[in-house]
Amino acid sequence: FKDYQIQNARLNTNSLASASGEVTLLKSDLKQGKIEVQGWFPHLEGAAKILFSEDGGRTWRELAINQMFTASFVPMPNKLYEPLIKIKTEDSEEFQIKVFPNIRGILFKDIDYNQLVAETIGKIAEAYESANFSQFSQYISKDYLGNKTFLEEGIRTDFDLFSNIRLTLYINRIDKRGNIFAAETRWDKTQTPRSTGQEQRTSGNTTFMFVFEDGLMKIQNLRGNLIYATLQPEIAQASGLPQTVVNQIREANQERNPVQPGAGETEQAGGTSTQATIPVKNGSIHSQYATAGDCTSFRTDFDYDFSSGTEGSAGGGDFYLEWNILFNLGGAQIQQITSSTFEALNEAPTSGYTNSSAGTLAAGEVYAFITQEGYYGKFKVTSKNTVDCNRNTVNFSYAVQTDGTRNLKTQ
Repeated sequence: FKDYQIQNARLNTNSLASASGEVTLLKSDLKQGKIEVQGWFPHLEGAAKILFSEDGGRTWRELAINQMFTASFVPMPNKLYEPLIKIKTEDSEEFQIKVFPNIRGILFKDIDYNQLVAETIGKIAEAYESANFSQFSQYISKDYLGNKTFLEEGIRTDFDLFSNIRLTLYINRIDKRGNIFAAETRWDKTQTPRSTGQEQRTSGNTTFMFVFEDGLMKIQNLRGNLIYATLQPEIAQASGLPQTVVNQIREANQERNPVQPGAGETEQAGGTSTQATIPVKNGSIHSQYATAGDCTSFRTDFDYDFSSGTEGSAGGGDFYLEWNILFNLGGAQIQQITSSTFEALNEAPTSGYTNSSAGTLAAGEVYAFITQEGYYGKFKVTSKNTVDCNRNTVNFSYAVQTDGTRNLKTQ
């Protein structure tokens, strides 16, 4: 009878087979306010009594002799519970079995995990904004999946390269996945690269994965865009970012270049760039009437394809010229830029585009555009030549980015 054992042990219907250390339960984890322990005995031959202890054997109570057992109790906060089973046999032998042999015990915390997670996210952000490394570090789990050392190195690098860090976080959802507390967030960040002194603006979406450890919610992993340790390639890898982005982060880290390839969006680069320059080309577009000077005669409106750098009249380009106004073809879009010169426009805007240039083109004007293929570009009107209704010609310098990014750096 000495091979008594417990199989399929459950804590509030959950298996603890992969757990270790202390298992913490919060109020929402209880079953009608109680901790319930269940298990199954493959056999009970010769068993005279089954006893259950919730406190490591200090107190015992008798259970019915059944192969499937259930025991429940109302927990006290901050008390460690160690469930044990004792089997007394008909010949007066006793066998003691740990219900969950792979853990140290069960701890109940009388707190709401939604509130605790939200408060912890706020405290972590405060530590990051104030560049308080020791305060930030206390919220990193010893079992951080991307290696705690790498995260700490990445945080120190952020503090070295940036000042005036400000974070705004929006919590979209918090849920519990086993022993993991997952918080899906959206965030906006402003900071100043020390090397440029210009404000940088980024945004992204990050899921915080917390575990309850040493009485605190601690980060076990960060998934999605890099909100912290933004130039640490190992953290980018653990966050699930594409390898191309990880490589960009590794290069920026090596060069101490305060760019943010791991962010979701870089709305304002803060005087930084990781992008190579793109070439400036020259082009022209015109419209023409069949009869010189007769504005009522048939008119041909030529169009321009920025991707190929060709003018045509078959409607295959991105924009066509009508009375010195550019109108879009297909999905192409355009907007005038008044806040920057052609040379200084290093990144295409994300919004503000329309279907036409809105007014007649004039020399010196700068425009950003999106081609029918979805490429970003920019052009500057260098000259305009209008000879009655017969000849309207607009000359321009332009650059188009064909790698799918918004990089428009030309010098």
